[in-house]
Amino acid sequence: MQPPIPNPIDQDPTGSTRRQEMEGKVEPALKPDVTLLLVKSQLLQIKEDSWNMIENFEEKMRKTKDEAALDREKIHESFQDIQDLLRKEEYKWLDKNESMEEKALLALEKAVLDLTNLSEDITELVEKVEKKQTRRKFLIKARSQLKAMDDLEPQLAERMPPLHTREWKGMRHVVKPVPERLHFDQESAHPNLLLSTDSRQVMFMRTSRVLKGRKRCFEPSLYVLGLPGFQSGRHYWEVQVGNNSNWVIGVVRESVERKGAKDLSPINGYWVIRKQAHNIYYGVDISPLYLNLKSQPLRIGVCLDFFARRVEFYDADTTDLIFEFNKFTVNEQIFPFFCPGVPKQQEDWCSLILCP
Repeated sequence: MQPPIPNPIDQDPTGSTRRQEMEGKVEPALKPDVTLLLVKSQLLQIKEDSWNMIENFEEKMRKTKDEAALDREKIHESFQDIQDLLRKEEYKWLDKNESMEEKALLALEKAVLDLTNLSEDITELVEKVEKKQTRRKFLIKARSQLKAMDDLEPQLAERMPPLHTREWKGMRHVVKPVPERLHFDQESAHPNLLLSTDSRQVMFMRTSRVLKGRKRCFEPSLYVLGLPGFQSGRHYWEVQVGNNSNWVIGVVRESVERKGAKDLSPINGYWVIRKQAHNIYYGVDISPLYLNLKSQPLRIGVCLDFFARRVEFYDADTTDLIFEFNKFTVNEQIFPFFCPGVPKQQEDWCSLILCP
């Protein structure tokens, strides 16, 4: 009798598992068509999410275009308002100029007539002198007429004032000079002043720089000049002072003494304003003048006008006039002048920065 044929399930090491599957104890593997349905469902979901994202992006694009169009319209309206303002100011100044011209011409015509009469009177006087008929009263009258001619020039100057920034208070936010590009003079800087590599920033440092020669640097005061210097024309520049609690900004004569302490006044060749502490400002004239400012300027604009003989200081952000020196007269080169001050608080370690 032949031995029984062994069951393959009994011989297979995993036979117990297969037996359990056959007996219904373990779930059979997913059928291929079920797997495909699951993948297809996931792909459709991804497709739907993609379309939702596309619609979302398209909506954002529409909004961006609408906002850009609105911004363009606002810009156009703003510049249109500026053009209207400039046009009104132009007409106003043309009318004012025409009126001043008419008054000046009338004054000149009157002066010519007076001079003509005076000439005739002098001719008559000469004849009387020759005839020894000179009268004291007539000489007094002639001198009076000549004095009137001397007074004519300042009267004409009042009738025809030069166009000046102060005349444009209502629109200084629109019309403002373009700042000139300056840099700090390394050779004039006090040894404790550190300049940036582009010489556009300066700040105080505790340790002194080692200088080969100290003939041109300021000592002991923490001063530095700006370049270039000027001798004619009209010039404007700006410097960012930030929240520093003390600084000095202005212009100086080329010949100022650089060694030793000097009073910062026009007598010694300095035309400057000074911040001494928080909200304490001075115009440093022959006697310091306290400046009552509406706000703390973060940028100072300096206007050096050789024609008008003025040095003016502005809040560069609001264009408000801070202080001015009149009757500014020099016969030498003038340089921008700066002092970042000695740090007294954390904010004072910020640099003075030339703009732009």
